[in-house]
Amino acid sequence: MKRIIILFFTCLSIISYAQDHSQTEEYGSYEAPIPIELMVGNKWLMFQNIISKNFGKNDQFNYFNLVNYEVNHKRNDNEGSHGANQEASYIVQSIFSYNLTQHFSLGAGANLKAFGGFNPIIAGQYTHFSRNFGLVLQPSFEFGETRIAELFALLEWYPDIQKSWQPYFSIQGASNLATATREHEFSYMNSRLGIQYKNIRLGAAINSRFIGENFMDEWNTGAFFSILIH
Repeated sequence: MKRIIILFFTCLSIISYAQDHSQTEEYGSYEAPIPIELMVGNKWLMFQNIISKNFGKNDQFNYFNLVNYEVNHKRNDNEGSHGANQEASYIVQSIFSYNLTQHFSLGAGANLKAFGGFNPIIAGQYTHFSRNFGLVLQPSFEFGETRIAELFALLEWYPDIQKSWQPYFSIQGASNLATATREHEFSYMNSRLGIQYKNIRLGAAINSRFIGENFMDEWNTGAFFSILIH
C-alpha cells in the first residue's frame, strides 16, 4: 500500500508538470526539468524525483514535490530510525507556495514519511534555475509530535561546454532538529559527479546519512542514472 501511495504522488506530479509545461514555454521562461534518478550503491538503492515549477497567472504560485525511496540490501538490526534499521524508507513532500518575488516564496503542504507518518508543514523557499545551474534552499517546520525544523538544500551545476555533452555536479542535503526535544533527528547528503548527454545523466554517487543525537553515520557509494523529463 505504501508503494502504491508513493507511485501515485510521483505520477500525479509528473502529469501536472507535463500539462502546464506548454504554457510555460509560451511565456518564454525557463522551467527546470524533472530528474528521475536511480542510485545503486553498496548498501542501498535509491529512487528520487524532484519537481519545482511555477504556475498561475504571471507564475505567482509554485509547486514543489520531492519523492525519495530507499531500499537497503540487507536489514540492519542496530537500533535507529529513518531507515537505519529498516529494509526500506521513504519520504513524499508536497508544498504549494505563493511567490513573493521571482525567487522567494512562502507556502504550506505535507510530509509523508516512513518514520514519521503524515504531517502538515510550512516552508519558505528560494529557487533559481537556469540552463546550466540550479539552486533550492528551503527551511521548513513540520507540525508533528516532535515538531521538526528542517533545512533542505540542492545545488546543481551543468555548464554548457559542448552542444550535447555536459559535465554534471550535484550536492543535495537536509538536516533537521526535533524542537520538542531539542535533539538532532536525521541529516543526509547526496553527492553526484558525472556527465550529462542530452536528457540523460550518469556517473559516480555518494550518499550519507547521520542519525540521532549521536550522529550515527552510514555511507553508500555507487553509481547513479537519471532521465530528465522536459
